[in-house]
Amino acid sequence: MRLSIVVVALCAALLATGADAARYRKYRQTYQDIDTSDEVSDIQITVFPTEKEVRDGRDVSFDCRARTSDNSVYPTTRWARVGGPLPASAHDSGGRLTLNPVSLADAGTYICVAEYNGQSAEARATLNVVS
Repeated sequence: MRLSIVVVALCAALLATGADAARYRKYRQTYQDIDTSDEVSDIQITVFPTEKEVRDGRDVSFDCRARTSDNSVYPTTRWARVGGPLPASAHDSGGRLTLNPVSLADAGTYICVAEYNGQSAEARATLNVVS
């Protein structure tokens, strides 16, 4: 949908002459060129690292960033675990999943999910824990 010229601007244009009329035409063209379509941009999501091996008892973090393909919105993210809830040692804040400390039972696949405007995207990270 294109931006409409507001009634006030239209009235001003009807009363304008000379330089004011030319200035109005310039502004009108600018407003007509702005596309405010309601199209939903695809969500781009990145997880780093995608795989990590750590020793039992150590700390580990995975970072997740999401944005719309046109870079206009940076959706919030949340972490989940495949096959069950996040471990008690997990902390999800600002796109970063931290497990402190890691246990052997924490090994598995974690999913970062971003949602915006009815769309969602996800990326996976795998944690391998060694004793």
